[in-house]
This record gives sequence, C-alpha cells and structure tokens, in this order.
Amino acid sequence: GELPAESLLRVFDEVKSGRADLCKTRRLRRHDGFFRKLLTFGYARVVRIFFGIITRDVNGYPVCMTRAAYERLHLTKTDFTLSLEMLYRAKQHGFRVAEVAMPHRKRVGGTSHIRWYTSLIMLWELLKFWREVKLERSNEQEYIHKV
Repeated sequence: GELPAESLLRVFDEVKSGRADLCKTRRLRRHDGFFRKLLTFGYARVVRIFFGIITRDVNGYPVCMTRAAYERLHLTKTDFTLSLEMLYRAKQHGFRVAEVAMPHRKRVGGTSHIRWYTSLIMLWELLKFWREVKLERSNEQEYIHKV
C-alpha cells in the first residue's frame, strides 16, 4: 500500500494507550502528482478557514478511535466529507485528536480516481457540510433563546 503496515499499529497504539480519543495519520513526502498535492494543500486550507481544523492532511488514513468516541460522533457522511465530518465532530466534543506522521509511498498498482473536476465536487460537498453546520448552530441558538 501507500502507507507502511506499521502505520495502523502506531495509530492504534495512540488510542489504546489513552493518549488520544481519535488518531489518524498525516502522510509525509507524498508521491502524488502536482495537481493532487495542490488539491490536498488547498483543501486543508479551506477546512482550516471554514471549520477551524488545523491539519495538513484532512483525509489521512488509517483512522482509529475509541468505541465511546465513535458512538458520540454520529457520523453520517459517505463521500469526500467523511474525514472532515469526523474531525469536526471530534473538535465539537473536545476529543483528543492525534496525528501520526508516516512516510507516503508511491502507488504501485491501480490508478487514481481523482480527476480535474474532483476538486469542484469536493468544494461543493464541503460547502454543503458547512451549511449543515451553520444550520445546526442556528437551531441550537434558537433553542437556547426559546427556553
């Protein structure tokens, strides 16, 4: 794979040891093409601006979390925004989130499914999630004011 097998063990250890409620990898020295690197960089910046999540690799994998964290996150996304939703909800709940830096290896088989229009789809899905978050906050504030 693109990450060494030990990455799963390191991520798991962070959670099992109690140092983190959720842990993911951050891919180092990526062997992706220029466009993919640019897309990753831009996506991380937009996520930081819109959601206040500071990471250089939003979609880093593998991810491990405690059962309690999983049950509290109530994840609903199945698209590009799954990792974003996970990190946002973890931040919302005040979870301890750790990132393990791991070397990224060149893809040896298969082809990437990222195309020129993928960035537009990712941006659209990100904006839809941002809108959902804004509506949630609005509903929470509305509820608080009615009590």
